This record gives sequence, structure tokens and C-alpha cells, in this order.
Amino acid sequence: MKAYLVIIVFLLFKLTFAQEKEKIKPGTPINSGFVFIDGKYIEPPYTITLNNNELILNEYYININKKNEFTYSLPDTINTGMKFLTFKLPNDNEYFFSKVLKFYYSNYPKYQADNLIKIYISKLPFVKKTFYNDKGIFTVEWVDMTLPMSWIGVSNSISKTDLRKINKLLIKTKSYIENQLNKNNYVFIFSGNVLEFENKNDYQNFLEKGLPILKDTNIVSNQEIKKLQELNLLQNVNDTLPTKKIYYKKYSIIQNNNTIKETKNANAYSPINKQVTYINPAAYIPPLTNYQTDINIFTNKLNGYGYYIYTLIDMTNDQNADVTLDDWKNLNGSIIFIATHGDENGIILSYFNFNAEGQILANNYNQDGDLIVAASYININNQNVPFWVTYADENWFTTHWGNRFNQNNSILFLAICKGYNFLSTIGGGVFGYTSDVDASTVQSDFANILDRMNGNIQNGTYRTALSAYTNYGHSISYYGNGKDYTLCPAPKSKYPEDNATVGLQGSGWFEVDTYCDASIPINDQDFNNSPIAFEWTNPGLSITNVHWDDPDGDGLSNKIVFNWHSTSNNIVTVKINHN
Repeated sequence: MKAYLVIIVFLLFKLTFAQEKEKIKPGTPINSGFVFIDGKYIEPPYTITLNNNELILNEYYININKKNEFTYSLPDTINTGMKFLTFKLPNDNEYFFSKVLKFYYSNYPKYQADNLIKIYISKLPFVKKTFYNDKGIFTVEWVDMTLPMSWIGVSNSISKTDLRKINKLLIKTKSYIENQLNKNNYVFIFSGNVLEFENKNDYQNFLEKGLPILKDTNIVSNQEIKKLQELNLLQNVNDTLPTKKIYYKKYSIIQNNNTIKETKNANAYSPINKQVTYINPAAYIPPLTNYQTDINIFTNKLNGYGYYIYTLIDMTNDQNADVTLDDWKNLNGSIIFIATHGDENGIILSYFNFNAEGQILANNYNQDGDLIVAASYININNQNVPFWVTYADENWFTTHWGNRFNQNNSILFLAICKGYNFLSTIGGGVFGYTSDVDASTVQSDFANILDRMNGNIQNGTYRTALSAYTNYGHSISYYGNGKDYTLCPAPKSKYPEDNATVGLQGSGWFEVDTYCDASIPINDQDFNNSPIAFEWTNPGLSITNVHWDDPDGDGLSNKIVFNWHSTSNNIVTVKINHN
């Protein structure tokens, strides 16, 4: 009989797909050995990478468990999805599922807690199956309903000491697997006592390639092999599994796309009007309750620029959805601040209480059928409270917002966890976050960005959105959609210079650093209604051919040119109207 050296790695592991993570530096490829992960044969070469307490083999995460599962037994009366989601223990005001969330997030890193919570749900006796729907959202088919689900803002209290222990164990595991593969050995990695297969082909592959090897060893018992052979595939594996939509953008791509399109000497653009729009659909849910601080930042940082603030805020949990669907569809403005919750599923547009009325109202809010109605647990004062919510994904925003923010040269500030992942390319200059973020960080970041753009920091050196972002850094992200933006135009060059003595005839210009609407009429004798006007002391002077310099005729210009001719000495004053 042919001899095999078989390495069985019985780790309490859970696997997820690597495409959902960022900034991963691959390990050195290994072309020898054979790997089976939860029964699925993985083709070489193998790269094993340890990144931020995550062990990755090719495209699979191998995440180590710290404790056992949440094992509290539910009463027999809890036998439907709605009963489970609204269940509270006797004499306890906290939702039971909130305790489940806390258990996993306090004992595991966030990336692993998410997976273990989904496994916990899938094993409930009144759950038919779990899957990702066509919009990539984790969905539960309960016995009484089918419902997308999410949980937002759950605190992660795993200690640094525990994380260090996990990291040490992962380093040892990485070294062990690499050594075995370099020896051309077989390595089987299992997720605890559960085998998972993506599809029937993977399962058949394991039966044909994996089991014969296991049978030739004494490491795995006959009873365990029998269990593998008797798996009821029809109950455990769907014929077709939807592929979860990946919204994350690779870090390097985001950075490369910050290069401004080289047109017209790469001048910037300013918003076309002076409206600041602040939208917050749940100012009664922390941390969205900090809306007044948000507004004050823009009031203070834009003082003197002539901007006014228009607010769309739902301040009370009265089920009325004061921020309507039309408010979202028609959202507009030159500077836009969006404050709401978001996650891998999208951005939440509306919130309703988790009861029968709330479910009806959420479905009614989704009047066009292109939103996602889901049950979402949101952390409020360290308790996870369920709401009926409506999500919008990037397709929704593309459909209803189109290109308006590019056309308006808008600047968007997204106070939304992961909001940048969905709205970075919607148009305009977009500041936001690719991961979870707290309110104090958002307010500090946005204040620092505006202080650079308004000249409070470095006296205007970083007045464009891109330069402000580049100088500030931190955890915020920025995407300019092919342009750069300023809060308003500023002088760039002029001729003649101040107090210059020039000939009796010649040509001059006034140039700003930001493109302007070249259709704005010029009346060089009417300062109140013209971007430029002239005054002089003595007769015999004429100013002619005053016009926007727009050689390509695209309607945008950052320079006004003019000619002068005088028959006598004069002192000329050039007056610029910034409005």
C-alpha cells in the first residue's frame, strides 16, 4: 500500500473569503504539498500570510477561535424569527440577540465574530437556511419570514492580551503549515467539527481525493470517516450559492485615483452655489444625536464664505420618517454632510421601530422596490436594539443621483461607517471612511479638513480638497472623481501687478485658481453686477475686449482678459467682485 504522510490540522477555525479584506501583502508561494480546507482541495501554489491577526491561505481566512459558542438554551415558545428577534429574558430589558452579539464581539476579533454570529443563527431550529441575497446581504429564511439582517456599532472588547495570544498561535500555525507543505505533505484544515462545502462539486472532490488518503491512516477514526461519507448534501449545501457582492476597493486603487485629471493646467473647481445641506434621518439614535455639533463645525469653518445651511433632520422616534424618500432622491447642494449608519450592505436611509407597524412603514418607504428592507440591530448605550431599516446600495445612488454632484462641483462629507465604499465615485469631491468610525473622529477630521481648505491652517497652502486630504492624512479617505475642489476661487496671477507702471496701451488679465462659469456676463462699468470692473482718474482711457478666456469653448474659465488704451497718464483701479 502506498504510504502517505498526512497532516491533520484540527483547529477551531472559521473560513471566509479574502476578497473582503484590504492591504494584504502575500507570502512567498509554495508549490509543493496538498491542502484540503473543510474538505475542499485547494490548488497550489500556496501563499500563507499573517496580516493584522488574520491567517490567510490563498484566498481563505483561517481565524482561530478563542472560546466556545454561545450556548444559552431558548425556551420552547421561541420558535419563529419574530419571536426570537424580539425576545427578552425575564426581568431583563435587553434583547436576547443583543446578548448574543455582545458575547461574540467580546470574545473574538470583529472579523471572526461576524462569521460566528451567522453560524449561530444558521443553527437555530426555526431557521430554514441562511444565504446572501442578490444584493450581497446576509439573509435568514426563518420559518415565518425571510429577512436580510445586519448589526451595527457593536463594541469589540476583546483584550490586547488575548489578541497577542491569538497572534502568537497564528504565527506558530503559519510556520507549521509552511513546513509541512515544503515537505510535500498533505494538510487537512477543518473548521472545528463542521465540514462546509460551497457546492456539490467540492464535496465530490473531497470524497474522491481526500477520503482515500484519510482511510490509509490511523489518524482519523472509521466513525469520523463514516460521518463524512454520510453527509446529506441536499440538506447541507445549496445547489447554487449566490456570490456575495464585494464593495471594498483596494487601497492602492483609491490612492492612484486621487490623481487629478490633467486638463487646463489642473485648476480646481468651486461649488456652483452656496448651499450646505445637512441630512440626518435618525438624530434620536446615538451617535447621530450629535447633529448640532456637526452643524456648528460647518457654521464656524465656513464663516465669511457666504454659505447658508439647509437641514433635513428626523429628531424624534415617532415612526413618521421626517426625512422622506424624496428628500434622499432630490438631495442637492454645494457642500453636503450625510450623517447616518452604514455597513457592508449599504447606507441606511430610514429607521422604524421593530414591530408590526414599523415593518409596514419600512415596506411603504421602499415604494419603488429598489431599497433593501432589513432587520438591523444598532448599538445604543451598550445595548443592541433592533430596528426596521431601509438600505440603499451604490446602484440606488447612481440611479437617483446620477451626475448631479459632478455637475454642481459639490463637496461631500460622509459621517457614515463604510460610507466611502458606496459613495466615493458618485461625483464631486468625497470625504469618508472605509471602515467603522466614531462621532468624535468624524468631527475632528472634518474640522481639520475645512481648516486647511479655508486657510486657517497654513494660510491657504492646502485650500484644495486633495491637498487638504494629502496634508492631513489620518483615517479619512478622499476621492475627487477626476477634479479638485476649493470652497471658492482665490487669486492666482494678474497683470499688471499692484502699483505697476505700464505703457499707455497693452493687454492684461486676472486669473484665479478655480474654474468659473464663463457664461457670467461682464460689464466692466458695473461693479455690482460684474465679476470685474475698472475705474480710472483721467479721461482718454478705454478698456476693451473684456472677456472670459475660454479657448476650448467648454463654458469654463479661470481667467478674464482685457485690453487698455490711453491718451494720457492714468491711475487705474481693477475691482474684483468675488460673488
